Amino acid sequence: MANALLYVVGNSDVKINSHQRFGDFLNTTRLVLGILKRGKEREIADEGYKLSGKDKIQISLEIKGAKQNYNEDLTTIELPIFIPIMKWVMRDCHKKPDKIYLFGTKQKTRRSQDTIYTAQIIGLFVNEKYKIPFENIIVEKIEELPFDYDQMADYFIRFFEQNQDLKKNVINYISLTAGIPAETTNIALGSMDLSVKYLYLPRGSKESKEVKLLSLIYRQKYASIIQELIKNYQYGSALDIALESPYGSNFQLLTLLEAMRRRILFDFYGALKECRKMHIVDQAIRNLMNNLADLSQMNGQKILEELIYRVELSFKKKDYLEGIALLFSLTDNFLQYQFKASTGKKIEKINEEFRELNQFISEKSYIKDKEKYLNNPSRPNLRELLSLVSKNELPIEGIEKINSFINRLERPENVGGKKISILDLRNRGPYAHGNMGVTEELIKKIYPPYGADGIINDLNNSLKTFFTSLTTNPFDVINDILLRWLEVKMYDK
Repeated sequence: MANALLYVVGNSDVKINSHQRFGDFLNTTRLVLGILKRGKEREIADEGYKLSGKDKIQISLEIKGAKQNYNEDLTTIELPIFIPIMKWVMRDCHKKPDKIYLFGTKQKTRRSQDTIYTAQIIGLFVNEKYKIPFENIIVEKIEELPFDYDQMADYFIRFFEQNQDLKKNVINYISLTAGIPAETTNIALGSMDLSVKYLYLPRGSKESKEVKLLSLIYRQKYASIIQELIKNYQYGSALDIALESPYGSNFQLLTLLEAMRRRILFDFYGALKECRKMHIVDQAIRNLMNNLADLSQMNGQKILEELIYRVELSFKKKDYLEGIALLFSLTDNFLQYQFKASTGKKIEKINEEFRELNQFISEKSYIKDKEKYLNNPSRPNLRELLSLVSKNELPIEGIEKINSFINRLERPENVGGKKISILDLRNRGPYAHGNMGVTEELIKKIYPPYGADGIINDLNNSLKTFFTSLTTNPFDVINDILLRWLEVKMYDK
């Protein structure tokens, strides 16, 4: 996985013959860069460059407010901030950065303290010392006023918009030591949706440190948003936010979110393919994969269990339109499934005819009004047929309880002078043939006293006989894993 170092260059970034803070910093560093590029009689040292002293350089120092010029033999060029930062990065990621961005200033009106040549000196050293190719060392030229907060905000907003690949990096390291406060503040603010570690070199120290507070604040900001979306089963939205956040390189998190997004869409095979990409470390995810394998094979009982869980989910997130639509999809599918389980006959239409259903009706003498049922596997008809089968052939344990529950859904209640049932909410709503709205208050009036909670409770009680393997909602089990991963990343040491 890729990483990058983003480094704002400042006037303290270079020592020339142990001198810093030059009167004309821009010109001094320009001369030094020219000498280094000639490449004569110099060696690469741990601290920077050692030179033979054969090249002379005019050094302009500012002493007590007055500029004094000296001609000195050039012997050492040190990078006192960059090198400790680079060492920290390499220890942390166990390799060299894949790319290094060096931000140097070169304003349109010449300013003696501009740092563009210092950035190029560091780039040359990086290439020679660490063997990072020049195409991966990007010197960014800042032409705006580096001490103007608004201009630096605009600059770094543009930079991050133009360098979207940084979002794909497993980590980006950003140095906050050198540079002007307006630069370091805005590079920190502009990078808040990346996966970042912020670094600084304490004054007088040779060991860099991580600014953990900034990293934690940014991660926590995004984690809290993603967590709320997960708690509401909004996996697609959670994935979109995660991709644009410091979690954008967290493969396990993104993959599991995508799997759950596909599961919500009933794309069970797609969800299973996503899970297979993961390094499985949790038994709950193994259970998820086993369940998705059954669902992708259209296992009838597993599909019904999924519908039960989905009805519960919809009601829990107060999406009553979806919940009621799924509820009647569940009852219809259950009746067809149970008819097949009890009679061996499928409810399947072939050439405009339900052949197996019609054959069964024709053969059974205890079915009196055959015309009513032929070619008409409606919900009321299937309920009546299952009751007849249970009375006249093998008893179907629990069938009366589920019939009683469906009766309750179909029974109208007086609401504001009108008779309305839960079934009416489905039939007159936008998921069917109308535009009736569905609110929690309306459901309570039709299904007193507990409304949606009462429906879920009665649904589970009526189906206990048929679905003995129903457990804690598996979406909540996976949510616990996702939330735990976010918490681990948020406070990861």
